[in-house]
Amino acid sequence: AMHTLGAEYAVSFSILFSVLTLIGVVGNLLVIVAIGSDRKMRACIMNILLLNLAVADLSNVVLAMGEWSPAVFIGRPLWILPDALCPINRYLECVFLFTSISTQLIVCLERYIATIHPMRARAWCCRNTALKAVAIAWGLAAVFALPYALHHQVIYRGSDRHCVNVALNQSWWLAFKFVEFIQYFVCPCAIIFIGYSKIASVLWAKNPVGIKSDSAHMVQSGSEKQLATRRTVVKMLVTCALVYFCCYAPIQALFLTKSIFKLRYHPNYEVILLLNVFAVTCSASNPLLYTLFSTRFRNRLKTLLFSSERSDRYSSVANGREPVRAVVTRRNSCCENSSCVITRPCLSTGAKYPPVPKCLYCL
Repeated sequence: AMHTLGAEYAVSFSILFSVLTLIGVVGNLLVIVAIGSDRKMRACIMNILLLNLAVADLSNVVLAMGEWSPAVFIGRPLWILPDALCPINRYLECVFLFTSISTQLIVCLERYIATIHPMRARAWCCRNTALKAVAIAWGLAAVFALPYALHHQVIYRGSDRHCVNVALNQSWWLAFKFVEFIQYFVCPCAIIFIGYSKIASVLWAKNPVGIKSDSAHMVQSGSEKQLATRRTVVKMLVTCALVYFCCYAPIQALFLTKSIFKLRYHPNYEVILLLNVFAVTCSASNPLLYTLFSTRFRNRLKTLLFSSERSDRYSSVANGREPVRAVVTRRNSCCENSSCVITRPCLSTGAKYPPVPKCLYCL
């Protein structure tokens, strides 16, 4: 039967999708510009990963418009783009989704090493390793999503065109979807849950005697401000992971009920659109979480959007007025974040290389 959307639902969904898409596009673009335009921010491992996550989420939000816009503005799911874009669009959607969750997994592993094995983080969590991990994530996603490109095509029902999966009812497709369910939902969520649980047990430990020596040393030597900063970062990342789980758990539950448990449940089209709302919400929420949790990211956005203060600072130097504070530079000496590899000035306060709790360019 042809799916149709009532007028009352069409208005609600059109507003909801439009707002989420606007937030997702603007928010992720700001993340990309904020990090991508600053060489020092790009040198921080965490920022490289968050930049990659923003690229994947932005692309996913933009491509999703091709699916939901006909449904809410025309009233039924049609394919309005050229036929050749049907398999490409669906393929790229999956690539960006798989890359997004893979990046969150890489972020968790990086935080795990930096927290549980801080003495090894400088060797393991270097810029080259992060770039290789990101490249592998994109490569695996591109290969794994190939069946979507090979088995999606446009079919005609009267004058209407629909982008459909022609292999949907074949047994091998069920096996493929089950592997996808394990690889890109169960395993990442399980690893992220275990990893952040271990990280939290270290950062919130009242007595570090019972934990490993290197992480115990980090807790004992860190000031309250340093620990608070680390805890805030972990809270932000855990919230991002929880948003992913909550947004995609209903979709995976529907897959399990229909495919694995063979329950004959055919959701209304409004339910299907609501699941798409969850997916767009997941891609649009991360920039809001960065802004909510990260003071440094908020400051970077202020500098990016209102750069008069930065311009005045540079012009004072250009006009011959010396900065008030002297600066010295030493690689890796000014940031307690062991994964940060930038060279940045340290404020001179009498000590040769005064410590800074956390690099100003690291989110």
